[in-house]
Amino acid sequence: MMVNPLIGRIPSDSAGFSVLMEEILNNRFACDIVISSDMTTASVTATINKAEAEPVTLHKIDSILADHKGDADLLKGGLPYIRQHI
Repeated sequence: MMVNPLIGRIPSDSAGFSVLMEEILNNRFACDIVISSDMTTASVTATINKAEAEPVTLHKIDSILADHKGDADLLKGGLPYIRQHI
């Protein structure tokens, strides 16, 4: 199955954020599935392929999360993170 990204770019102003929030809330495949209807909780799912070593991919994901975390609490999981932890 192929899925288009939910967010193509992150807006730089409040008007852009309002439009993005409305688009997400009106997306029946996203609202209350990957992001809560009150916009306080979100889930990001990724598939890691063999093009790069798993630790390299996880480092890239962690770098992006660190750069854009803000005040959010982040929880990461899945087999790649379990293997990294072990």
